[in-house]
Amino acid sequence: MFSESTIKKWHFCQTLAQSIILLAVLILRLVKQHFFLSNKALTSWILILILAILSCLQFTLLKKKQNPHSRLVQFNYYWESFSITLSLQLTLYVIIIILNKYHILTNTFWIALATLYSLIMYIPMAKLALSKIKSTWGRIFIAFIMFSLLLSAPDTFTYTKKIADWLIILNTSGFSGGIIFVIIMLIAMHDWGFQLPNWRISKRASKAIIGIILLFIIVKCLFNGFNASESWTSILTSWNFHLAKSITIPIFDSIKAGFAEEWLMRFCVLNLLLRYFKNYHNQILWSVLSDGLIFGLLHSTNLVAQSASATLQQMLGACCAGFVFAAIYLYSDSILISMGYHALYDTAMAITAGSLTMTSPSAFDWQETILLAFIDIIFAYFLISGSRKDTIEYNLRCRKL
Repeated sequence: MFSESTIKKWHFCQTLAQSIILLAVLILRLVKQHFFLSNKALTSWILILILAILSCLQFTLLKKKQNPHSRLVQFNYYWESFSITLSLQLTLYVIIIILNKYHILTNTFWIALATLYSLIMYIPMAKLALSKIKSTWGRIFIAFIMFSLLLSAPDTFTYTKKIADWLIILNTSGFSGGIIFVIIMLIAMHDWGFQLPNWRISKRASKAIIGIILLFIIVKCLFNGFNASESWTSILTSWNFHLAKSITIPIFDSIKAGFAEEWLMRFCVLNLLLRYFKNYHNQILWSVLSDGLIFGLLHSTNLVAQSASATLQQMLGACCAGFVFAAIYLYSDSILISMGYHALYDTAMAITAGSLTMTSPSAFDWQETILLAFIDIIFAYFLISGSRKDTIEYNLRCRKL
C-alpha cells in the first residue's frame, strides 16, 4: 500500500506535529493556568509533559539498520506500539478540548475530522513497530493491548457538547475503534506472513454440517436473547420478546463485538496459535482450547462494570462459546459466519436487556450456564473431529498454516 520510506516520512511529520502541539500546550498551560481545562483538572500539565516526552521518543523508529532480534530493539517495538497508540489518542483529545473551549468552528466538524483521521493515523505505528514484533505470545499480548486501547479511546471524543447524534453513537459504541483495530491488525498480520481471512465457505465443507451449524446458531441466539425461564420447568415455555426502550447503542456495541472481537480472536489469535502449535500432534485441538480460554479471560475486563459473580459466569460462557466460534471458523473457513454468529448472539441479548452488562446470576442461571457450556464443548469437539477434521486440515493447507 505504502513504501516504508513513505511510512517513515508520514511517521516523522505526524510525530513532529504532535510534539510541537503538546509542547506548545504545555508552555501555555504553565504560563496561563486556565488555558487547558481548569485548575481543578488533575495534574493536566503533567499529562501534557508525559505525552510530549512519549512523542519525542517515537523518533527512535526512524533509526536505520536496527537489529530486529535485539532484545532492546524488540522492547522498543512493544513500547512504541503502546505509547504511540496512547499518545495519539490523548493528543487528539487535547486538541478537541481546546478547539471546543475556544469555539473554533463547530464541534461536529472537528469530531468528524478527528474520527476520520483516527482511522488511518495508526498505520505508521502498525508498519514501523507492531509488525516488527517477533514472539508469537508477544504478538498475542500486544494485539490485546491494541484492542483494549482502541475500542475505549473514541469515547474521549464525546466529552465535548453539541455534536451530531451519529457521531455519539459511532464513538461511544466503540464502533470506530473497532474499524481502526481491524485496519492496523490487517497490516500487522500481513507483515507477519498471514493471508487475508476468507469470507466464502470452504468448498470442502458439507452442506449438511453447515445447516447444523446454522440451526445451532439460531437456537443459541434465541435462548441467549429471549428465554426468560427461572426454573427447569419453564425452560421451553417462558420467553420475552419485548424490546428494551433504548437499543441503538447496544446494537452498535453488539455489531462491534461481532466484527472486532472475531477479528482479534479468530483471525489474529487463532491463526497465531495454529502456527505456534504447528508441530504439535493435536495442533487443531490445542489451538481451539487455547483460543477459547483466552477469549474467556478477555471478558475478565468486564469486572469494572458488573459484579464478580456475573463476570465469572460470563467468562465461563465466553470460554466455551469461544471453542464453538473457533471450531465454526476453522470448519467453514469463513470469518463471516463466526462474525455473524457473534454479532447476532450479543444483539439478541442487547435488544431485550438494553445492555450487554450482566446482573448477578441466580442458582438457576449458573445451572443453565453450565449446561450450555457443556453443549458448546460437545458441539465444538464434534466440528473438529472425525471427517470434519479432514476438512479443517484441508482449509489450513490452503491457507499455508
